[in-house]
Amino acid sequence: MVALGALRRLILTAASGLLFAVKPCTADFAGSAPMVGRGEAPAPAAAASQQPTTGRFLAPRAASPPRPFPPLPSFSATVTEHPQAFVQFSGAQVSSRYHNLTFAYDADRQVSEFTFLQTGFWFLGPEYAMTPNQEFWTPDGGSLVANNGAICIPVSGRADMRTSALRYLWEELLKGNGSFVGDAQVGGQPCDQWRVSDARWGNMSMCVGADGVPREVVVEASAEVFGISNVCVCSHNVTFHNIRLGEASGASAVQPAVCPQQVHKACEGTGTAALQALRFSNGEPWGHIEDRDLFDWTAFPITASEFAGSHKYLELFDVDANSSYGPWRECDYVKKTHEDHCSELEADVASLVSRVSAEMLMGSAEDPLGQCGANEVSGSWLVFPHQGECGEGQAIGDQGCTWKVKDWKVVTVESVFALLKSEFSLDLTNKTAVRDVLTEESPPFPGFLRMVKAAVMMSPAVDKMA
Repeated sequence: MVALGALRRLILTAASGLLFAVKPCTADFAGSAPMVGRGEAPAPAAAASQQPTTGRFLAPRAASPPRPFPPLPSFSATVTEHPQAFVQFSGAQVSSRYHNLTFAYDADRQVSEFTFLQTGFWFLGPEYAMTPNQEFWTPDGGSLVANNGAICIPVSGRADMRTSALRYLWEELLKGNGSFVGDAQVGGQPCDQWRVSDARWGNMSMCVGADGVPREVVVEASAEVFGISNVCVCSHNVTFHNIRLGEASGASAVQPAVCPQQVHKACEGTGTAALQALRFSNGEPWGHIEDRDLFDWTAFPITASEFAGSHKYLELFDVDANSSYGPWRECDYVKKTHEDHCSELEADVASLVSRVSAEMLMGSAEDPLGQCGANEVSGSWLVFPHQGECGEGQAIGDQGCTWKVKDWKVVTVESVFALLKSEFSLDLTNKTAVRDVLTEESPPFPGFLRMVKAAVMMSPAVDKMA
C-alpha cells in the first residue's frame, strides 16, 4: 500500500461515487514494456501513442546539437493535471486527482511552492472531502503541510513520495544532467523538449518555453523502486498556464513553512493488544504478514475504496502485538527479487509494529501521522516487521519479539460482495446504495462494518491456518 513518508496511497477515488468498485490505477501489470529509468529510456515518439490526451510526450520535429538547460526564472503559474498513461505497463492509466494547482518559484532563493487540493473521502465528513496540500522545496529540503494541517513534516529525499520523483528529476535537469530532444509544441505554443532518466527515480519529459518556464512536465516514477501500486500517485502529467514572470509573479513573497523534525520513538503502549488486521491481495504466499502493509477494521472503508475493486482476495489475521507502536516504514514488493522490502528504521524501534492513520488523515503537532492516536475516523495502517516476529512457543516480549499471528483466513472479494448483497441487501457496486449506507451513520460506521465482518466470516475460505 502508500504512505506519505511516504504519503503513498493518495489516489483518493471515493469521490467518484462507485466506492468499492473503482480502480485508482487500471493496469495490466504483467505487461512487458520496459521499466522506467533503466539504461535507454523509451523514446518520446513511442510513448506518445500511449498517452490518453494530446500533447503528452511530443516527438521532436528535428534533431539539434547539445545545448545547456536554460536557467529557471522567478515565475508563478496555474497548473492543470491531465490523465496519464504509462510506458511501464500495457494499458495502464490514471485519471486526474488534484485540483486548483498552483506553482511558484523564486530564483534568488531557489524556493518553490506547490499547492493543490486533493480529492478526498466524502463519506468521512466535509473536512475530508477535499484536502489542501502545500509543499515547499528549498535547497535544504523543504516542508509539507497537508490534510487540514494534520501533517507538517520536513521534506527531503522520498519524504513525500508523491512528488519525490518530480522534485529530483527536475533538479537533475537544472544541474544539466538531462538531454535536449528537439522542438515541440504544447497547446499550440512552441517549446524545447528535454528528457532526463535515472534508474533510482524514473523518467521525466519537460517542454520549456522561450522564457525558461515549463509548459508541460510528464513524470513516470519507476515501479521497481517506488512499487507497482505507487506508480500512479508518484507520476505526473501537468501543463502550466497563466504564467507570470519576475516581480509580477509574487514568488519573492513565498515563505516556506517550518515543520518540526520527526523523532522516531515508540508510543506509550498498554501492553499486548489483540488485533484483527486485513490485507487486499491478488495472490501471494498465504499466512504471512511480515513486511507487508495491512489495515484495521476502522480503515476498511478508506482502504477498500482504493483497493477492493482491483484485488481478488481479502486476507484476515488475528494478531497479538505489543501496543508500543513504532513509526511508519514504507514496504513494497520488489519484483526483481520476489521479496517484500521495507525502509529501515533505527535499531531501537526496528522491531516494533509500525502504525499510522490511514492516508495520514489524522494527527496532531505531537503525533503528526497518527502513530499513537486513536485514529477513530480514518482507522490505521499497520506493518508487522520481520525483526519483531515471535517464534514458535514465544509470547510477546520474549527476546524482544513484538507480534505473533494466532489465526488467519483468506476469502475472495467477490464472495464478500455477493454475501453483502444476498444477506444484507447491500450492493457495494451501486453508487446510490453505498452513499445511502455511509450517510446513515458517522465514522467509524459501526453498522456498516458489522455487515462486512459478518460477510467475511460467512465467506468460504480459499485458505486458512491449519
